[in-house]
Amino acid sequence: MSTIAIQNQLTMLELAKNIAPNGQLHKVAAILTRINRIWDDIPWFQANDIFSHVSAQEYSEPEGELRTFNDGVGNVSVETQEVRDILSMMEAYSDSDKAMVDAAPNPQAFRNGRAARILRGIGKSWIELLFYGNNGTNSKSFNGFAVRLNSLAASANVIGAGGTGNDLTSIYVARWGEGAAWCAYPRGSSLGLEHRDLGEITAVTASGKKFQAYRDWFKIYGGLVVEDPKAIGRLANIETSGTTNTFDEDLLIQLLNQMSPDEDFSSMGIYCNSTIKTQMEIRLKDKTNVNYTMDQGLAPGGVLKFKGIPVRLCESILNTEDAIS
Repeated sequence: MSTIAIQNQLTMLELAKNIAPNGQLHKVAAILTRINRIWDDIPWFQANDIFSHVSAQEYSEPEGELRTFNDGVGNVSVETQEVRDILSMMEAYSDSDKAMVDAAPNPQAFRNGRAARILRGIGKSWIELLFYGNNGTNSKSFNGFAVRLNSLAASANVIGAGGTGNDLTSIYVARWGEGAAWCAYPRGSSLGLEHRDLGEITAVTASGKKFQAYRDWFKIYGGLVVEDPKAIGRLANIETSGTTNTFDEDLLIQLLNQMSPDEDFSSMGIYCNSTIKTQMEIRLKDKTNVNYTMDQGLAPGGVLKFKGIPVRLCESILNTEDAIS
């Protein structure tokens, strides 16, 4: 498994390994990382508030001043603004008919398989928030990439590919780490990720009838924190069909260099859906295209890289985005 080379920070899987000696939390994290590889990249830290995180973003850069002998210069300061990032609470309950579970050849394996499927669904829902969450339209949601990068004029790190209409997609890029972009779990929480077996309960149907069931509870608490606005970027308005205004790797190179002018890409990740990743892998077949590499070649399990940066498949990224201007 390819990992992003960031020092002194832990992904959800690594945190879970350290936090839960009984292995339950680690098992939950392992399921999430296996189905959506962006979990492999995101570092997690505890928030400095219960269900939000407050950080100071720099919005000005001091400049030097020329002087001559016996002539002084003025003081400089870095201007900052306080930003509060909201954390979200995502939960789900699942009731399994006790008679159905007990009739299975291996009841515990049956329940484990069902729990894994539910975790995959919850993990997908959380990643959808990571990209498209909007606290302005849903007060329960944290702000994801798209709402933070919703205008070509909002940031130099938003580049348009020229597409129009509502059949578009985007490539999102993040530079992960403290002081850059990361995910927070609530202060006082062990991680914000949990699956709990609540045992046997009496379930009630919509019509008021009862039956014995096994109940499971799932939760993911957390949100996206962007301490440095330059740490996230978006190549937007990419047409998903046709021959014009489609994915242009030159624009991706431009975005990467704007986000990291020192060309230190070691803590960065590129995120796209299968439409874009397929186009990238087809271009990989052109041996003269030096931008693309693949660990283990095109063999199953290989990690596609662009300029050495891992490209992660995220099916939560839509092919039906609206054009931004």
